[in-house]
Amino acid sequence: MKLHSQTSMHDPDSDLVRVHFLLFDNFSLLSFSSAIEPLRIANKVLERTGFAYDTVSVDGSSVRASNNLLMEVNTRLEDLTGSDLIVLCSSDGVELLDVPASVAANLNRLERHGTQLAGICTASYLLARLQLLNGRECTIHWEYETAFREQFPQARVCSSVVVEDGGLLTSSGGTAPLDMMMHFVAAKTSIEAARKTADIAIHHSLRDHTVSQRLELRARLNVPAPKLLRCIGLMEDNIESPLSAELLCQAVGSSQRQLQRLFKAHMGTSPAAYYLELRLQRAHDLLTKTALSAHEIAAATGFNSIDHFSAAYKNEYGISPFEGRKTRRSKP
Repeated sequence: MKLHSQTSMHDPDSDLVRVHFLLFDNFSLLSFSSAIEPLRIANKVLERTGFAYDTVSVDGSSVRASNNLLMEVNTRLEDLTGSDLIVLCSSDGVELLDVPASVAANLNRLERHGTQLAGICTASYLLARLQLLNGRECTIHWEYETAFREQFPQARVCSSVVVEDGGLLTSSGGTAPLDMMMHFVAAKTSIEAARKTADIAIHHSLRDHTVSQRLELRARLNVPAPKLLRCIGLMEDNIESPLSAELLCQAVGSSQRQLQRLFKAHMGTSPAAYYLELRLQRAHDLLTKTALSAHEIAAATGFNSIDHFSAAYKNEYGISPFEGRKTRRSKP
């Protein structure tokens, strides 16, 4: 796939905003499209080229998207100058990318010269690895949030759709970059232009940092029982230090027998089994997306010993934690 760069056709003295998309192997084409299309539509709304955009890779080579389409790029990162915003684009397998040290040097160079940085989908992982998120608030696709928290405690990650901190923009995956770029369009032009852009994109609301990525628990599980939903929410929020059955019942105002009946009726299992499954899912996530040791992962998911963790993991997945880690792909 060849993306022709969008160049200025209007008065060169006018305010042209230059945006570059830095593509990494296995980047999400959905998130990339959600970020670049608002710029094209904004130009249509403005009736001029207010935004120029182009693609970049680390070495100038083509980059393959997660859906296997090959995207050609127009320049390499070290040759990039005069950019107002550079957007890092990645997706699954970001933790396995081999990112040269020169990337951090070049991004720091660009930022010193006034370039604003942004990351979409899982690119906050790259920004954190490059020491560009220290002390900053950010967001990342919810599938990577747990692993990110464990790997990069120096960054302040939240579950919002979009976040801006100190000029650095981050958005979660899917269509969330559309919201990020709408806010960018509003900042560089006007809120009226951003609203018209959203209308053409059939995007009915501009989501911001107050909006969470994930569906509410009731919609996600399709369960109508308030006490059950409250209990599951508490379980999800207390993985590292699991709550006892007594504390869960007290918190939701239910007896153990009533809670047992609710879980059996709606989830097909017991509260204890469901809680254990949540913890093991979190452990599997950490095994496959971080370099944390099995001991560290056991502690992070509420297991008092590595033997207990290993036995529970093997019972759930049929393989040991060591074998589970080996399932990580060698490359995206």
